Amino acid sequence: MTGDKSLFKPLKEKVGDYVTFGDGSHAQVLGKGIIEISGLPLLKDVLYIKGLKVNLLSITQIFDEDFLVQFSKKGCTIINVVGIQVLEGYRTTDNCYGVVPTPNISCRSARVDVLELWHQRLGHANFKQVAKVSKLEAVVGLPKFRKVEFLREKSEACEKMETLCKKFQSEKSVPIVKIRSDHGKEFENAKFESFCEKNEIKKEFSSPKTPQPNEVVERKNRVIQEMARVMPLNKQIPQKF
Repeated sequence: MTGDKSLFKPLKEKVGDYVTFGDGSHAQVLGKGIIEISGLPLLKDVLYIKGLKVNLLSITQIFDEDFLVQFSKKGCTIINVVGIQVLEGYRTTDNCYGVVPTPNISCRSARVDVLELWHQRLGHANFKQVAKVSKLEAVVGLPKFRKVEFLREKSEACEKMETLCKKFQSEKSVPIVKIRSDHGKEFENAKFESFCEKNEIKKEFSSPKTPQPNEVVERKNRVIQEMARVMPLNKQIPQKF
């Protein structure tokens, strides 16, 4: 029996009988129906009693449906005629037995699959390609690190480059020998040239109108953009805030 009318599918309303509780109080039955809750067996002939604060299962009715109920110190189990457990309950602090629906959840392993891990590390690269590279042992080594800085405006590039150079020299304890870039004004200016001369860094520029020497950098930029687009989608983050 239950006092929650919304649980019934369907409910046949009928005012008539009364039920008596353990303290001697009475309540009128306002209907009878079927309740279907995920994680629980189909419950038939459930009584609707308005105002009832808890949901109650009748052990007598369970026996009448040819189920076996086994009670223990910590809980109880309900077993059908073929010996399969269909429901499990636990003993509460007030010496009652409560039933919790069993969620239909398929839990994945806590171990991280190596292929899945590299699929994410490589910007959600194609699984078949990642597996092929792994099978052929085509990749011997990968770059040890890569640093990305985001700019609001191109005018910030010189300041960011100076900060990165100092940071790399401090972390790796090795001097920076040269910096390679295109002929963008954010890299080709008096302030950046002064910084390179002061730190004895050689500057190299790619040839104008020849994108081939800059192909690796452009590929890296494309991969970073694809990773930035895919990661929020993979985590189901809203695209608009």
